Amino acid sequence: MTPSGATLETGSTTGREGLEMTVDHDVLPENDRARQQEVSTAVMVGYATAATAIFGWFLFGLLVQRQGFVDSVGESAGAAFGLLLAVSVIGTLRRNGD
Repeated sequence: MTPSGATLETGSTTGREGLEMTVDHDVLPENDRARQQEVSTAVMVGYATAATAIFGWFLFGLLVQRQGFVDSVGESAGAAFGLLLAVSVIGTLRRNGD
């Protein structure tokens, strides 16, 4: 039996020789599956603000700096991906802190 509760058995149902893994129990308990947190209004306002800021950054680069469409899209996409990375790291730290 492995540390996760899975057992390794010899034999095969697919015709291939080797080891198969079966699980003795559910990976997630029922109460964890049913528990889903709703997104708060403050978070939705934050998402809308971030989207508006990214679009504003695109327009600033395109219209004020006159750097071209492709450069403006690339700069805005880079800022958006950086923001997504920060949000995912913060979310992971908050979730693991529970």
